[in-house]
Amino acid sequence: MSRNLLDLDSLPYGTVNRLMELDNRLVGTPNYMGLAFFWHTDYKHYLRDCTYAQRRKIHHKLLRHNLALNGESEAHDQIILQVLHGKKLSNGWVVTETKLR
Repeated sequence: MSRNLLDLDSLPYGTVNRLMELDNRLVGTPNYMGLAFFWHTDYKHYLRDCTYAQRRKIHHKLLRHNLALNGESEAHDQIILQVLHGKKLSNGWVVTETKLR
């Protein structure tokens, strides 16, 4: 099975901008693509550097648990840590904490 990956860095700015606009409209739905930002500022260092797939997984888990996407709480922390624990982020940092705040 082959996988085609979309390299946003290779696309023209206008194309990326349109994709971001679309994904902003998809925040809060099952169709969210993982491009747009939805999180509380407390989580920016974790979520801006994780993969689109990791963002989608966190987004969907927050929705399933009826948590505000832009909220912050112990429940948010646990979902983020559950998805990211042990993962190497694009900035090179490996998530190893058991608490975020």
